Amino acid sequence: MSFDTHQKTLRITTKALFAAFVFIGVSFNFANAQQNDSTDWWFDVEILIFKYNSAPEEVQEQFSSNLKIDVAQSNSSLFFDQLLPNLRWLYLALPVCDTETFQGGIHCRPEALPFKPISIPALSLEDIHRVPVIIDGVIIPYPETIHFLPAAERELIELYKNIRWDKTTTPLLHSVWRQPVMVGEENATPLRIVAGTNLTFVTPDILPISEDNTEIEETAINTVQNIEHDLPSQIRANLTAPDTVIYSDQLEPITEVEYTQAQFELDGIFNVFIRYVNGVPYLHIDAHLGFYTLENGLLLPHEFKQRRRIISQQVHYFDHPYFGMIVKLRRYKRPVKEVSIEHEDLY
Repeated sequence: MSFDTHQKTLRITTKALFAAFVFIGVSFNFANAQQNDSTDWWFDVEILIFKYNSAPEEVQEQFSSNLKIDVAQSNSSLFFDQLLPNLRWLYLALPVCDTETFQGGIHCRPEALPFKPISIPALSLEDIHRVPVIIDGVIIPYPETIHFLPAAERELIELYKNIRWDKTTTPLLHSVWRQPVMVGEENATPLRIVAGTNLTFVTPDILPISEDNTEIEETAINTVQNIEHDLPSQIRANLTAPDTVIYSDQLEPITEVEYTQAQFELDGIFNVFIRYVNGVPYLHIDAHLGFYTLENGLLLPHEFKQRRRIISQQVHYFDHPYFGMIVKLRRYKRPVKEVSIEHEDLY
């Protein structure tokens, strides 16, 4: 081998080694960036969900009745903080009034209350007839956790109006919330979403006020024991049972019924997270939802499961034979929190 040929081979080998080291270094930096991404990722999530009114009659697709959505994996109480506000302390702070001046617990409260009047906030999901379509929130200057934003922050207003006025569709939810978004699905906090009507809601009986509290308690107990088992209550009682719903002509007298569940038209998990693809961070949505219909006395689930990579500032549509979901994410940069420094008085 001549000297020139040797030099040329050495240069080629050196360039190849240099390129390999550069590739390894870049790959290491990408991997290291993904693992140590300390970026403060926050997004405003606007969601618009609507149902197709004629779907139960027109859809021929068969859905499995064994729908399993692990809603317990959600550690976020965003919706339930709004639907089930803890206002008991406020009610208990009202002055005690006598039976003559008591009017629905608005200005005062009775000394003993063995039942729940309409004016008291819902104490459980079973007390909620319908989830509000528009859930209003507040602007928090230095947010730390997920929270609803004011309805004025919504951008898809015209689209919502079109869906509302269209006779073939009915809006179920149109709200916007602000949340932190984590890098990696394993670090994200799944959000439980509920929307629509509570298909197992039973109108509560409001008992009259009596001066004799003992009589009220006995009447309340007898009312629960002798409650008429109409169709909604039958459905609720059979939610956790493997058998089908028992109809009135087959139902034996029951002395006590314990209601522990509520089933809304839409219920499931909505998860937003960031995943790096070729060193570039991308938003991802993983949705596992159940849409429920009441048909011929049976509560039927219709599953929706989809994972999609999305881009912020763009409108994304998720389609299902029974409902549609429109999502738009907008990047939000939290302001730097001011730190007050107290100086000692040197004078």
